[in-house]
This record gives sequence, structure tokens and C-alpha cells, in this order.
Amino acid sequence: MRSFTRHLVEPRRSGVIRQFLRWCLVAFLAATLPATAETLLYATAIRIHYAEGSGRVECNLYRVDPATGASTLLAPVRVDGRDPVAVISLAIHPGTGVVYGITAGLAPERPRSLVTIDPGTGDVSVIGPLGEVASDLSFSREGKLFTWLADRNQLATVHLGTGRATGLGPSGITGVMGGGMAIDDRGVAYVAATGATGTLDTVDTQTGHGTPGPTLDGAPYLSAVTNLTFSPEGTLYGVNSNMGSPASTALVAIDLRSGKVREIGHLPNDAHALIFGPPGSTFAPSTWVLLGGGAGIVLLTLIIWFMGRRRR
Repeated sequence: MRSFTRHLVEPRRSGVIRQFLRWCLVAFLAATLPATAETLLYATAIRIHYAEGSGRVECNLYRVDPATGASTLLAPVRVDGRDPVAVISLAIHPGTGVVYGITAGLAPERPRSLVTIDPGTGDVSVIGPLGEVASDLSFSREGKLFTWLADRNQLATVHLGTGRATGLGPSGITGVMGGGMAIDDRGVAYVAATGATGTLDTVDTQTGHGTPGPTLDGAPYLSAVTNLTFSPEGTLYGVNSNMGSPASTALVAIDLRSGKVREIGHLPNDAHALIFGPPGSTFAPSTWVLLGGGAGIVLLTLIIWFMGRRRR
């Protein structure tokens, strides 16, 4: 009788153990494989401190709550971790995860340039001068970097190796103030260069030709929309500014069809460089995280193979 009972209990116990191991492995893989769905909203804020006739630049990177606009300081933005520099736009390469930015050119020794930035530390590396006055950056799905040339009212491509911006030709848009620009998943560039009561226009990324869009309505500040970015869900967010000194800024969402602007919340003064990106010290998946996920898959395969042999 005891032998019969043991034969009944042991298979059940073995099944429970196998099920427990499976759940443990699922939990392990969930913890180690990179989470690609989670994204956060980031922005920079720039201040100039004047003393004895000269100005000292301060720029900080913030995490922004897209539901309220509440901002949390992450790191100071500095070249090589030492010299403060004003970064006015950010864009993330869709393939490599490298974060690119453009500087404001507030000091003669630091002309307007293309840079890369480590979002974990705020450290900036300079690639090269743009050769133009640019207001906002955005990547296409293919990994081509574009910027809006505020002085020329043109869309331009940016060379990732040299930083040089090359205009695509006249857009037909008469820019007034602002110059927020973002490219959607279809490859259409949206530009807000005619003020916060102007129009949300589209620009062909092949020809540079612009098409007038809906009139913007409802912005808390009437001066400008200085930065644009799309959320992973396709919502267009922007930085709305009164262009003061310092500038009051607000996080807004813009309806692509109607042009209706919805205020979400206040941002730090002189906010710029709005971008959605994954959390962490880098926007690209960590090598150690990828190795951990791979080790978990190998371990799962070995355990399943071992249990299968025992059943035989």
C-alpha cells in the first residue's frame, strides 16, 4: 500500500517542481531581458547666469511626466563632463540608440554643433559644427537625421560624421518664431515655425517642399512652439514658450488634424530638447542586460532538456 501511494505522490510532486522551475525561469527572463516597451519623456533646460558683464551657461537634463509636465532633475549637461553647454534639441538613432543633440551656440568658442550625449551622466561629445542655425532635430525610421533651419525656413539633413547640415531647398513656409520639428512613422515632417498661433505644417523629407496645415489654437503662450516630438503611441508633444528671458515654457499636446493645443503642465524655465526614450543610463540596450537574457535562455533550454531525459 505504501509503495502504491508513493508511486501516486511522486509524479505529482515531480510535476509541481517542474512547474515551479518554469515559473522561476519566466521571472528570471522577464527581469533580465531588455524592456523595449517602457519609454520616458526627457527635456533640457537652459539658464544663463550674468556676472561682471559676462554670462555663464547652465544646462540640465530632466525626466518629464507626460501626464502632468512635472520634471525631475537627472544630470547637468557638460562637454567631456567639465564645460557646460546648451543643448536645445535631442534625437535618438532608431538603430543604434545613440542620442544626438544640437547646441545653441551661446559662446564664440562653442559654435552651433552636432553632439552626442550620455543621458545617464549628461556628458556631451562634440562631433562638428552645423554651419547653420538649427532649432530642432528628428530621425526618420531609416536612420537619416533631419533638422529645421530657422534662418532659412528649410528642412535639412545632418551628416552624422561631421555634423554639417545641408538644406533641401525652399519650403515655402514663412517662419516667424519657434521651429519645432518632428518626423512621424510615415516619414512626414511636422513643423511649427510660424508661432504658437500660426499653422502646423508638413514638409516632404525628399523634396523639402512644405504644405500648410491646421491653425494652432489653445496654446498657453502665444509666441512659439520650440520643440516637437512624437510619443510611441503617435501623440505629438511640444514645448510651448513665451520666448522671454527667462522663458516660461509649458508641455503641450497637439492634435494633428485640428491643430488644437492642449496644455499639460509647466516645464522648467527655458525648457528645450523634448524627446521620448527608454529609461536607464543609456537609451540603447545594455550589453550586460543582453548577456544576462542570453544566459537565461541557455539555462532554460538545458533544464528542459534535462527534465525530458529524466522522464524517459
